[in-house]
Amino acid sequence: MLLVRKLKFLTLCLLLLTAAGARADLITSGNTVVDLTSAAALSNAGLTVQPLGAATLDGTRTPPAITFPVTGGTSTTTGSTTAATINHQGSGVAITNHSNYLFLTNFVIDSQKAVMSGDTQTLDVFGRNYGSAGSATDLFTLQPTGTGGQTFRLLFNGTSSAALNTVSGKSGTGTTNWTGTEFGIAHLNFQTGGSNGGGSGGGSGGGPNSVPEPGTAVLLTIGLAGVLLRAGLKRG
Repeated sequence: MLLVRKLKFLTLCLLLLTAAGARADLITSGNTVVDLTSAAALSNAGLTVQPLGAATLDGTRTPPAITFPVTGGTSTTTGSTTAATINHQGSGVAITNHSNYLFLTNFVIDSQKAVMSGDTQTLDVFGRNYGSAGSATDLFTLQPTGTGGQTFRLLFNGTSSAALNTVSGKSGTGTTNWTGTEFGIAHLNFQTGGSNGGGSGGGSGGGPNSVPEPGTAVLLTIGLAGVLLRAGLKRG
């Protein structure tokens, strides 16, 4: 019986130590820059990409790049791994053949799930809605590139591929399978923790929304674990 109690307390201590190793911060600002590597392929299909809302397009770059302001989210670091959910409310892109328009807006990047979702709406030239995949729909698959976990390839999935064919007026055997095709390269640049947030990939601003540093949390947890273990041994 004493051995079982000891094992339970040791298991609890390990769980507490694991949780203490994670740091979570609120994302407060920044931007996501997407290099539109698909611009030529879309152009060959009679489609162009235009910024919507707060997004801005730099057509002087090759490939052109669209910047989406970051409006919030969370960043969690465990050891050397950082996972982020990044919101881009109030901006997006319009993909158009100049007769029909596909609006993709309010992007949310989830690096842990490796997806970028958004709201979709398809309009004709008169502004009439003739198709929508709804809100918070998964549109792109994230594929990490390089090191640091801050740069991703954005790949069309089945939903965004079908939406592209809708806006280009293609159906049946005339459709193009865009699934797996690269839409662009996303560079994540965000700050966390308040006005003193750091640089690319999240800062350590230490604002009111940040949790204790991992080292501090581990020390606190070790102390708590020791108290619990001693209490368990005494009861045994």
